[in-house]
Amino acid sequence: MVGTAVRLDAGELYSVIGVMPPNLELRLFDDRARRAEVQIWMPKPGFDEIESRLRVYGAWNVLGRLRPGVSVADAQVDLDAISGQLAHEYPKTNSSISAQVIPLRTHLAGGLRDLLPFLLGAAAILLIVSGANVASLLLARGTTRQREFALRQALGASRLRLVRQMLVESLSLAIAGGTLGLLVAGWILAVLGRFRPLDIALIDRMPMDVRSAVLACGVTVIAALLAGLIPQCSFHARRP
Repeated sequence: MVGTAVRLDAGELYSVIGVMPPNLELRLFDDRARRAEVQIWMPKPGFDEIESRLRVYGAWNVLGRLRPGVSVADAQVDLDAISGQLAHEYPKTNSSISAQVIPLRTHLAGGLRDLLPFLLGAAAILLIVSGANVASLLLARGTTRQREFALRQALGASRLRLVRQMLVESLSLAIAGGTLGLLVAGWILAVLGRFRPLDIALIDRMPMDVRSAVLACGVTVIAALLAGLIPQCSFHARRP
């Protein structure tokens, strides 16, 4: 569709400059009740007589595309110049009005965009603490099995085979925990999408995609390796 011409309204031709994702919800208003489904955006042809004469409309929400090579800072400089010119020409109505350029990704992320790195760090710390706890439990369990491991080695079991056994046991626990984590995460996303307690756009359209599943599998394997190798290394370190 991009670049094609469509005929709208009274037969006027408009050029399509972009196609937004399906079911896109933009938080253009603070009041959620005023949100409406938008199917098409068109350029405003101009201001009507009342808008031009009264100049009381100071809260416009505009969607725009930056030209190639133009940054957000450059666009902000241009709008600051326009705002300053309007404030000079209309000091009574435009002296306290300015314009701000906000990237669409920042707008969609909402007020929690700055908190997302801290939430990710908190999740990482929780994962480390949980992995350390599981490793401690496996270490305690391995300590009680020292006689078993010594007997296995005396019967000819190699160190590699013992390590492999510990890894299989820890990997089984990790797979069970990772599967449960994916199920709980999917359930939490469903609850957040239905009740929307947080002011995050498109939170009801955040599925568990392939990337999140691959990341969860990678973290599960790493946690299984660490939780399985630490007790085994500690066992061999304590062995006389």
